[in-house]
Order: sequence, then C-alpha cells, then structure tokens
Amino acid sequence: EEEMSTNQLFEQSVWEHYQDSTFVPLRCSRNVNVYGNQLEEGQTNYEAFAAEIESLVKWFETEETGAVEKRLEHLEKARLKKKQDVVESLTGAFDLDKVKAAMSKCGQKSSGQMTVNA
Repeated sequence: EEEMSTNQLFEQSVWEHYQDSTFVPLRCSRNVNVYGNQLEEGQTNYEAFAAEIESLVKWFETEETGAVEKRLEHLEKARLKKKQDVVESLTGAFDLDKVKAAMSKCGQKSSGQMTVNA
C-alpha cells in the first residue's frame, strides 16, 4: 500500500500485484537490522550486520545444491514427462489460496517463521 501511495506501483490489490509478479509481500520475512543488534565488546553495528549478511550468503551457497534445487529438478522432470499431478504437488506453495491462508496467520503471535507446506 505504501508503494502505491508513493506511485512506486500502480493501484491494484496486493494480490493482483502478487499474481502478476510486480510485488511480492514480505510482511512475514525477518529484517536484518543494521543497528540495534546485541554487540560483542568492541564490535561495531556494521560488523554485526556484515556477519549476519555473510551467514545468509553462506546459506544461499549451501542451498544451491539443497532441498529447493532438488525440488526444482523434480519439477522440471515432471513437466517434461507431462505428469501434471506431480507438478501440482510440487508447486502447491505457489497456490494463491494457500499463500493467502498462510499470510492471514502473520498477524497472530508466532515464532517469527513462516513456512508454507503444499
């Protein structure tokens, strides 16, 4: 809504933006703070921030051959073999109704993590 009010996005519902990939809501994502982290003695805010970003980089590098990559490989094979039931089971996390249901829980008190299992 803020992006639409500042003309960064054109006016339509958030779900329409999500459907046409002009906006992906990150309401449930965890922010990486630059300031306000618990610092070790002598550590700067930037050093703490850089360490957290580096851990994310390592995670992405590890995941390059991890579960998501394997799932995408299975998806591609199923598409090539025209196995629609397998394709649908592997792409359930992109089902807007499932995403809406998961997003509606974000306002509730939770562990801070959001997963969508299809």
